[in-house]
Amino acid sequence: MPIFPKMNVIFKLFLIVFLSLTVFHIAGIADGYLAPLKQFDAGTMPRNVVCNEPLVLIFKLTDQSPKCVKADTAIILGNRGFSIEYFYSNDMSSEFKNFQNQILDDKCTKEDFPINWSYCNLYGRVLTNIDLRYANLEHANLFGVTLNKKNLTGANLSYSSLKKGNLDGSDFTNANFSYANLIDTKVRNAVLTNAYMKNANLWKTDFTGSNLTNADLRNSTLSHAILSFVDLKNTNIDGAGTWGTNLNHCFNHKICE
Repeated sequence: MPIFPKMNVIFKLFLIVFLSLTVFHIAGIADGYLAPLKQFDAGTMPRNVVCNEPLVLIFKLTDQSPKCVKADTAIILGNRGFSIEYFYSNDMSSEFKNFQNQILDDKCTKEDFPINWSYCNLYGRVLTNIDLRYANLEHANLFGVTLNKKNLTGANLSYSSLKKGNLDGSDFTNANFSYANLIDTKVRNAVLTNAYMKNANLWKTDFTGSNLTNADLRNSTLSHAILSFVDLKNTNIDGAGTWGTNLNHCFNHKICE
């Protein structure tokens, strides 16, 4: 008795089941999103994780682990002191939006050391008499801010906007400026030893007289920046755009020759 016809039937049944499961899986993804941790494990940045409506995205700043929860649950977690950020849509209740705004307002006015003003709007503020060593200013809006002659050793300014700010004479040793926007910003006579400025936008930034020893400026934009009298010893500028950069009297780097 031939067995190939039976095997053919079994194979057809297997194929039908397999295709059905595949279509079901694809439809499930089309109608919703993967679990937040699965998105995270696949390489999605925590803040780019997408939740199915009406869930909202929260995550702990301590370990960056994202979660999708109901708005009421987010409020409970916030009231219990969790370090979390919220993202909401227009469909969410005004109560939840007001609660989130209050959380952000409270966070952005606290001056506990070390400062945690990530994602805060600090537009045009004059930050005097505040200890900003090791401050977390990631993604903060610091447009036009006055931060001259301040100690920001080890501060995290990644992705922040410092456009048209005044940072003259400040100490940014070991500070993180990766992906920060410093367009038309004054950073004269400042200390930027070991500063991490990879992929930063430094267009028209004035570094006159600053110390950039061991700084990492890879892939940054230095077009029309001013590096006059700047110490560039061991500074890494691989891939940096230097079209129109003022290099008058900079020293300790081959680009100054």
